[in-house]
Order: sequence, then C-alpha cells, then structure tokens
Amino acid sequence: LNARQTLVGLLEKAGLEGNELGLASTLVLGYKSSIDAEVKQSYMNAGAMHVLAVSGMHVGIVCAVLELLMMALGGNLAFRLKRVLIILLLWTYAFITGLSPSVLRATVMFTFVELGRLIRREMSIYNTLAASAYLLLAINPNMLFKAGFQLSYAAVVGIVTLQPRIV
Repeated sequence: LNARQTLVGLLEKAGLEGNELGLASTLVLGYKSSIDAEVKQSYMNAGAMHVLAVSGMHVGIVCAVLELLMMALGGNLAFRLKRVLIILLLWTYAFITGLSPSVLRATVMFTFVELGRLIRREMSIYNTLAASAYLLLAINPNMLFKAGFQLSYAAVVGIVTLQPRIV
C-alpha cells in the first residue's frame, strides 16, 4: 500500500490532478480511491466499468515493457538475471495493484512463461495455461466456480488459438 501511495504521489508530481489523476491511478495502479464518484458513475452507465479494472492485459503490457528495458543486458548470465528480474518485478506490480484475481492469474501465467525461458525449454502455451490454472486451483479450489476464472482462461485459450489463424 505504501508503494502504491508513493506511485500515486509520483503521478501527482508529474502534474496530474483531479479526474486525470484519478483515472491514471485507477488504470495503472488499481487505486480507485482517488477517482471521482461522478466519473465512476459515468463508466457504470456506459457499461464500461471493466475498463477501470487493472487486468491481465496490464500485466502483459508491463511484461512487454520489462522485456524491452532488459534488452540492454547481454550474455548468458544476464539472460538468466533478466528472467528472474522480470518475474520479481511482475510480482511486485501484482502486489502494488492489490492482487486482484485477473492480475493474479496473468502474473502466474507470465511467471510460468518466464520460468520456461529461464530453463531454455521449448514450451507450449497450452501447457503453461494448464499449469497456471492447476497452481491457482491447488491454492484455492473454489476459484473453479468463479466466472472470472473461467472466462479469463477461456479468453486466453481463445486468443492463443485464434491469433495465428487471424494474422
């Protein structure tokens, strides 16, 4: 919570205020306290409240940005260090955003992807998805009955299956 508050402070120092600060802190950090009730109601009325939630897409963007930032490091040791750093920073982001279910699912999925890269193994995205689902269900079997869990995995399987056919 302290880290999130510090990051909100950085957004304020960058010149954001009012509704802009509220939307930025909600979209990037999952901090909904600074968003105006009227703005929140507008999103609800438009049926777009889900846009304000930090989701797996955010974790994917963070992972992609981290990959780009880590390109400067080279060599075999650096390759392993990059993977470990990315995993640690993804989990840091997940905790800062409050470990919402969608962020937790995405972070576990990306952790398995990075672990596969770390050990330089050819991996199947379907196995990665299954392993992440298995781990989350081992921790909390009741997740299986949550619509968000089911829809999240169904959406990722759909994206992974259809994307090569579309591109």
